[in-house]
Amino acid sequence: MWSYLIIFHINLRLNNFHLSCCVNTLLQTLSATWELADLLEKWEVTGLDSHNVPLQLKRVLSAMRSHLPQPAPHHDFLHCLDRNCIRLNTQHDADEVFLALLNLVQQQMDDKSLALKIQDLYRISVETHLQCLKCSSIQTQSSYLLSLPLHIKEDHNSLEDCMSSFFEHQQLMGINCCFCPACESNTPSEQAVKLLSLPPILCIHLKRFRNSRGYTRKLDCRVTFPETFDFYETVKKAFSSNFAQNDCRYSLYAVVAHSGTAMFGHYTAYIRHWKNQRWYYADDSSVYESSWEGVQSSYGRSSRGTAYMLMYRRNSKEVNKAAVRPIPSHLQPVMAELEDDIILVLERRLVISPLSSSSGTGQTEHTSGARQCKSDALGFSRVAGGASVLTESQEASKRGAPIQL
Repeated sequence: MWSYLIIFHINLRLNNFHLSCCVNTLLQTLSATWELADLLEKWEVTGLDSHNVPLQLKRVLSAMRSHLPQPAPHHDFLHCLDRNCIRLNTQHDADEVFLALLNLVQQQMDDKSLALKIQDLYRISVETHLQCLKCSSIQTQSSYLLSLPLHIKEDHNSLEDCMSSFFEHQQLMGINCCFCPACESNTPSEQAVKLLSLPPILCIHLKRFRNSRGYTRKLDCRVTFPETFDFYETVKKAFSSNFAQNDCRYSLYAVVAHSGTAMFGHYTAYIRHWKNQRWYYADDSSVYESSWEGVQSSYGRSSRGTAYMLMYRRNSKEVNKAAVRPIPSHLQPVMAELEDDIILVLERRLVISPLSSSSGTGQTEHTSGARQCKSDALGFSRVAGGASVLTESQEASKRGAPIQL
């Protein structure tokens, strides 16, 4: 039987509607997070209205999994977000919208068990140790993050260095002094953050926006990051003695990039194909085949944008086993209809190139500052009318042409 992933189509193309490039990019990233889409598919919805964010998210991700020749319809989702205070006609901070989406899923899903499983996809459990430098007493508190916010310096950075810096011990002095119950006053202290568990999907937020005296500016400085890394080998000191997971290796599968300035910018995404491991660049309704070298151009000062959020998937056996499944019964008629196209794709590695494509500029004013907190298979669509089919040799001569996905 054919693998579910071989025929499972993801339509990354989304029109820019009322300056929706930020939400478009997050949807393109979430569509590549099959774990999330699978959990939402299990949700049996009853009696919810159109203002429900997880319901509209379920619908739009389902539409992005369909074989539509046109961009996936997502206006209802955008209007739903607008009613939940994520406004249209405004560019939002991508990390803030990402966290807001996860919070709204928790609040508005009636299946709380399933909502918790969705949160667990991203949950980074940590414990914070606060030691009073006056009496040496220690306070310990457990909490969690849904994205890892990494401070970056205004020169060259590496992801490894940024992660090491996050887990360094930090002295809190002056106005940052914390209350010590033993001393019954605010005292100088030292804070340390340790990992209790790591999630299947690791979201990393590179904090490129700085707020100073009411003014927000963007740092376009270079931040290098690897395609794969072992969290334990990168920052051994970050792990609590209670950490019990064995596999801490992660592979990059999506990058949210921001171009422009803090006041006038645009979001795009790099998405990795589940099956053939190729990279694609998504700019609203335009999707192009890219490469790891293309992704590396987002390290800093690139016309296609600088990396702002990184999505890594843990390389666990459970995750890899779940990635390949039998074809669901409701997709079997689609598979039968598309079988000839699939065989052609697998044998000749065809690329589908439309004669025309549209893209929204999405240039908008940036109104949200960086939050200060420490706390596919891209399947191949059927050849639509007006599209031409390129062989591999022709593909090489037209690298960079839009690909209809």
